[in-house]
Amino acid sequence: MASSGFSLHGAAEGPLPDQTPAPPPDPTEEAGLMQRVLRETLAVTEADVPLDTAELTALEDVARRFIDAALSLHPVVVALVGAILSARFGYLACRPEVCQAVSLRIAETLWEDPASQARLLRLWARLTEAVR
Repeated sequence: MASSGFSLHGAAEGPLPDQTPAPPPDPTEEAGLMQRVLRETLAVTEADVPLDTAELTALEDVARRFIDAALSLHPVVVALVGAILSARFGYLACRPEVCQAVSLRIAETLWEDPASQARLLRLWARLTEAVR
């Protein structure tokens, strides 16, 4: 998840290679990944494990990318969730479209909960202040 898999092709590099679109995420694969992430998250939460350097750096990188953006579900919260999942659970290795779908589902859940949204707003304020 740390890399989107996209690459920019300049005019000097020639035409884009023929590519077939990736198949949509398999609901079973997505559900399985969600279960693994939830189990891991519960274990980490119960142990009261703070963010490590890689996780904090990943969140700060998102803040730098969207420094002047107001916090919103798309693209900011989805990017924050994707960054923390990649940093903390990268070893779970999933197809990019599945990782994106899981990040979106988690981000939507957080965004729809008023208490979580308030925490996200505070986190975003601290992150953007820290990277300015």
